Amino acid sequence: VVDSGEVVTEEYDNNNTGAEGTWVVNPSISNTPSVGTAGTTFTQLGEGFFPNATATLYFFEPPPALTPYPPFQVNTDSNGEFVNYYTATTSNPLGTYQWYAEDDTNQEWSEIETYVLN
Repeated sequence: VVDSGEVVTEEYDNNNTGAEGTWVVNPSISNTPSVGTAGTTFTQLGEGFFPNATATLYFFEPPPALTPYPPFQVNTDSNGEFVNYYTATTSNPLGTYQWYAEDDTNQEWSEIETYVLN
């Protein structure tokens, strides 16, 4: 397990092709927009993850509950990036949501990111 923000260098074989390389894993995430209402589609972006692998996303309801939603995996592309889309509904609690991502190859975590549902 690696602390958030620590840069990790991984050796890898690109899809078992024999084309080996070195990849620096330093996960970071962002989302846009940062504030929305029901019907808003939030775009959640990740970069600095291990390429052609998976990342697990973790989301939490607004305080005071901070109830976790079930985590789920997304695929990373050949650049170690992912995109996830989420459309808020009227059944979602209002407030500030928190989320972060884990690089599943080496268990390195991103920083926590937030977005607000008004």
